[in-house]
Amino acid sequence: MIGIATYRRPDLLRDLLRSVGESVGEERPRIVVVDNDPAGSAAEVGPEAGYEHEYHREDTPGIAAARNRIVSLLRNDEDALIFVDDDEVVPVHWFSTLVDAVRDADVISGPVIARYGHDVPRWVARGGFFDRDRQASRTPTRHPATNNVLIRVEALRALHGEWFREDFSSTGGSDTELFDRLRRLGARLEWCDEAEVYEDVPRERATLRWLWRRNVRLGNVTSRVRLSGTPRPVRVLLGLGRIVVGCVLSAVDLVGRGHLTRARATHIPKGWGMVRASFGVNVEEYHR
Repeated sequence: MIGIATYRRPDLLRDLLRSVGESVGEERPRIVVVDNDPAGSAAEVGPEAGYEHEYHREDTPGIAAARNRIVSLLRNDEDALIFVDDDEVVPVHWFSTLVDAVRDADVISGPVIARYGHDVPRWVARGGFFDRDRQASRTPTRHPATNNVLIRVEALRALHGEWFREDFSSTGGSDTELFDRLRRLGARLEWCDEAEVYEDVPRERATLRWLWRRNVRLGNVTSRVRLSGTPRPVRVLLGLGRIVVGCVLSAVDLVGRGHLTRARATHIPKGWGMVRASFGVNVEEYHR
């Protein structure tokens, strides 16, 4: 099954479904769209967008609720669930590549490749601020997420119905937390670098303000998920240390390259997000 959670992006959803329809070919897996908009803005996206899909509405606000609804719709004869985001498109080889990569892994993640339009500021594209880390295929996935991932149903059953935690709905990170739990339970999480999907960078997101808020949230979530049992003073020091490292590396980039880069500059807002999390402050980027 392919599951897509969506919220007020009918045009982007239509593009995604069209590309998925071309990718799956004759395999014809079940596609389930869960609309998190109470107004049902995705209800009019018909089968002409790709091929016929199931439409469900989840009125409980938050991405975790939408993801949980998708998992709840799995059938007994389905052995894997693929998540892909509603603002992405997939190439023709995507589906077969992702499925063929499973082998003995429980989770297979693939890259999301940012596409920068002409209206995106030069410093954003030059610094790769929407790029994501990549790694060699068949290596353990470092940062799995639901933007491009296949999960064996058997691995989900090991969670006994405790799937995506809804206390992460307004902050994001419910997928990070779920995959961390799966890893601790012994699930094998692998990367498939050939199963890429594409995401266009919206002009309204290509701003210093948006990037700062997004990376503060990412650092905040990382601290909540992976450092929750660490004493507060240690968490504060780790966050402050990351800020210092980011400042130093950014200065090196400005001198050596003439511009900032994502890999180094984002340590600063992520460190600040970690500090805030250590004092119990959650960054609610998706609060409605």
